[in-house]
Amino acid sequence: TVLDYGSTGDVAFLVTEFFPDGDLGSLIMAHGPLEPLAAVELVAQVCEGLQDAHDAGVLHRDVKPSNVLLWQRSGGWIPYLCDFGIATDGIGDQTATGSLVGSLSYMAPERHQGATASVAGDVYSTGCLLWAVLTGRAPYSGTDFQVMLAHSSADIPQLAADDPISIGINAVLRDALAKDPARRTPTAHALQARLRRLHELHARES
Repeated sequence: TVLDYGSTGDVAFLVTEFFPDGDLGSLIMAHGPLEPLAAVELVAQVCEGLQDAHDAGVLHRDVKPSNVLLWQRSGGWIPYLCDFGIATDGIGDQTATGSLVGSLSYMAPERHQGATASVAGDVYSTGCLLWAVLTGRAPYSGTDFQVMLAHSSADIPQLAADDPISIGINAVLRDALAKDPARRTPTAHALQARLRRLHELHARES
């Protein structure tokens, strides 16, 4: 929640709720990836916030671990999708210098190729987020050029394990990270629903 806003000299500011437990990127760096069930539940909650933004006509354009704030409760982590500093209503997608905005490691392949932001792009970034929460790293690594090329043409990353929940997660990843946006999981709500079903199924079995 934004509590106040204003400016001091040339610096604009927002006063928001305080989250003392940091962000998801810092958590992963400090403690490593989450267990599969916890990862699935956390990203499902992120999808809920992202869908709220989309319902309001706002595209986030920079879904990544460091843009997920955390509140630790007795039942686990509650995530809050934050940093809408480069969000857009979809009309414009570039900076004044003409360069694309966003984080290369979590950016959809069509955006690397110059396409404007879309719901499908945010869904792809959330798929990248899921992979990062499960493994502790972004889907692809290397130079900026290598990362951009990998998003466009490399195989979709998959968990190596063949236990039932890993098989289910791999199916979710294949759809969320489809190279063709038309073949991708269509909405954040649809991605959330798949993650919720996966969590419910395997939580009963564990």
